[in-house]
Amino acid sequence: MGPIILLDKSALQCLSDDEIGFLGKHYSPMMPPVLLFEILGDLSKYKGQGIKFEIANKISSGDFKINADHRLLCLGSLLGERVAMERVPVVSGGVQLETSKKEKGIFFDEPAEWKLVRKWQQGEYTLVDRVISGVWRKISKAFNMESYVREFKKANHDIPKANNFPEIYKAIHNITMDINSQNFYLDFLMNEFNVSPQYRDYILSRWHKRENLLLCDFAPYAFYCLNVSLIFHFGLANDLITPKRTNSIDLEYLYYLPFCMAFVSGDKFQADLSKLLLTHKQDFVGRDVLKSDLKWLKEEWDGLDKSEREKRFYDYGCYPPQNNLDSITYKLWKKNMKPWKPGSGNLRLTEEQEKRVMEPMFDAIKKYEEDRAKGTQMK
Repeated sequence: MGPIILLDKSALQCLSDDEIGFLGKHYSPMMPPVLLFEILGDLSKYKGQGIKFEIANKISSGDFKINADHRLLCLGSLLGERVAMERVPVVSGGVQLETSKKEKGIFFDEPAEWKLVRKWQQGEYTLVDRVISGVWRKISKAFNMESYVREFKKANHDIPKANNFPEIYKAIHNITMDINSQNFYLDFLMNEFNVSPQYRDYILSRWHKRENLLLCDFAPYAFYCLNVSLIFHFGLANDLITPKRTNSIDLEYLYYLPFCMAFVSGDKFQADLSKLLLTHKQDFVGRDVLKSDLKWLKEEWDGLDKSEREKRFYDYGCYPPQNNLDSITYKLWKKNMKPWKPGSGNLRLTEEQEKRVMEPMFDAIKKYEEDRAKGTQMK
């Protein structure tokens, strides 16, 4: 367990297998659904069976947490659900468990997405996988961004002029916080994220019951998504963002920034925009900076003999070495995690102690299965 880190596809691709291993050792990587679609899109590049995909191999070797889709979270926010933007992933599918002693916890089974990743890793994919892959690649290639930008500029000639991204961000803040623009931007949000009529009616009913509540307070995460979208569109209108076809895909990663402690990318577009959206508690890390540091961590570990590695394992656990103050891994740990002190590493547990630690979890799962079986019998 380490700092929660979001990497785009290019950042993952540049890491070696050994570097991925140290990423999983010292960080808690978070994976957005867009990355799964990018991996799926690679399927249609190949023909035949038995192909193993490099990127699927990499993510399967790390402890990646799959974040819930930002569209569902945006809808939930508009409906009044609290979407915590606290630099930790929002993970779906948890089951609440209770032990026989009334101790409570939440159990997360393996997500369905991981089963797909394992299939792709082994070169196993269905006709449906291939069809969806082809559709994804066709959509991502067929979208004419240049034409879209021309039409957008023509239809929105009153967009504020700006020479740089900070000016854009300031202009967006001014118009989205204007009390007279709240209805317009709520409607813009619902159109942008294709909210169905059923949900739209409920959201509007909820909206009209508010008392002088701004959109940023009414639906905080949805308001964040609005800012991401507007920065992109205003950037296009002011020619600060090029009409590159892949920019619309790269943009998707930015909707997940509230759920990480650091964002890693080597893409200038993502770097420029993320620096506007990240808070002072978060960091942008260049792809090459992280790769260089993970390489150093591997080489430093390789320089230890067997006894030194064992001592490091128990003394430090997931903590990085404390002797390199320039290490980005060290800096992120120092900023986001509890400080290291003697005894912060892995505990030396006896078999009896391990049993006592695991016993409540097994007890809770057993009770859950028994309760579910009783419920099935009653039906």
